[in-house]
Amino acid sequence: MRFPVDRPFRISTVFDEPRPLSVPPEKRWHPHGAWDIAVPVGTAILAPERGMLFYFAAFRADISRGMAELDLLALPFDIAGHHYFYDVYGALIILIGTSGLTHVLAHSWLNQVWKKLEKWSYKESSKIERFPLSCFASELIPIRAGDIIGKSGNAGYSTGPHIHYEIHSSRKWQQWDRRVRPEEIYPMIQGA
Repeated sequence: MRFPVDRPFRISTVFDEPRPLSVPPEKRWHPHGAWDIAVPVGTAILAPERGMLFYFAAFRADISRGMAELDLLALPFDIAGHHYFYDVYGALIILIGTSGLTHVLAHSWLNQVWKKLEKWSYKESSKIERFPLSCFASELIPIRAGDIIGKSGNAGYSTGPHIHYEIHSSRKWQQWDRRVRPEEIYPMIQGA
């Protein structure tokens, strides 16, 4: 499995680190079900493996409303039960791998991943683009391991530029405790 960046990086948040960041450490209760890979904005994100790629973003004007209330249709990656997207994750890069794993990479800006890949931008999206009541999913795109599939950003609920990297063992969104721990796939990564 290929690591999603090929330049210097730092694992800034490990799997299981308590969240949310908006409360004091002693009040954090939600385990982080991913690695945060700290890299500068605009860093190329590489496909960890061969598979089918798509981009997804769901926006909510009222962040108290859950995703289930938007009555979303099933997507190639079933997000049922997952109640937050753009306000937390930014635009998502989702790779359904031939291994059976689904790689979810977050915090890109919508204008970095939407429409034509050659037209990436490295600036924050407008508030109108961020918060309408809608969701978008691109077509599935065949991809090879190592292909550039996006650029890192700092969108959503983020304290600095990074790639939030989740690994799911199926095409269905899983709670943090059912996800694949990145260190199982990338044991050579130090500091994780």
